[in-house]
Amino acid sequence: YLIRYADADEFDQAEVRLGGFYEWRRRDWRAELGIHSAASTLGGDAFDRKLGANARIARYIGENHVLDLRYSYDEVSEGDEIFTGIGGSRQRVDARYKWYREDHRVQLRYIVEDNDRESAAVSPERSAVIMDYRYLPLRGFGYEAGVELRDSEYADIAIPREEDLVTVFGTLSYAFSNDWSVLFEYRHSDNESTDPTFTYDRRKFTLGAMKVF
Repeated sequence: YLIRYADADEFDQAEVRLGGFYEWRRRDWRAELGIHSAASTLGGDAFDRKLGANARIARYIGENHVLDLRYSYDEVSEGDEIFTGIGGSRQRVDARYKWYREDHRVQLRYIVEDNDRESAAVSPERSAVIMDYRYLPLRGFGYEAGVELRDSEYADIAIPREEDLVTVFGTLSYAFSNDWSVLFEYRHSDNESTDPTFTYDRRKFTLGAMKVF
């Protein structure tokens, strides 16, 4: 993926990710095991390299409910020497509940993330709750809307701080012939920090296209 900032080139991002997984199914159960690697840049400089593994187990309940638990582990190394300190590891647990019916879906997620990096400044403990509703018909217009509440704690830095991030988002998509779809997404984020330096607002616009094979 690519992210470009109109007035802040030093925050431009790019990442290439490659992975694979093995899936096992039995009746209402599904399990996955996989590995992945990634390389990214920040402001045009090599930022980090990741090598990791992930696991998932899901249980389908009736015709309209799914319980889903995912775990991922990443071993991280820095790219350019200017990013010394980001090396280390990251673990994430992602629990999901999904209700769906025909073209409608409601999803609730609870995420816990632990970072153990060389620098305490990039080693937050985080938790997040995400709620979203999606309506995507096979053809024509669809939409999705949701909210994310995330808490971050930097307990080991010289002056410990906490951050509360609220993100609201909406997506409008259009599907047409030959399995093509286009979408427009808007996200607004408001981050409140006990250190005012890290308090900010962010608006993000995404325009994309996709074809399903």
